Amino acid sequence: MKKVPTKFEWWPQSDEAAPPRSRLYNLEPVGIGTPEVESLGSYINRLAQAHCVTVSALLKHELVPHIGKKEATDEGKPAAPTRWLPRGAGFAWRA
Repeated sequence: MKKVPTKFEWWPQSDEAAPPRSRLYNLEPVGIGTPEVESLGSYINRLAQAHCVTVSALLKHELVPHIGKKEATDEGKPAAPTRWLPRGAGFAWRA
């Protein structure tokens, strides 16, 4: 039996650069399209749990530095962490 080479489609490469990628997991919000859609706070909490970090660490190092910036990174360099966080963000009161 003779092996015949398989022909595949050829797709020309685009000149456009790929958009910057997130370092965070792509978690789908719960309940999209229903009245029980997940809140932003719940989503951020789940995202922090998925990355095994506290909510305050996720906010401080990954989310807050990108607020108000047009691009998440400048010239391929990661955004510098910010020192500002709302007072008590990510801490639970203990009884």
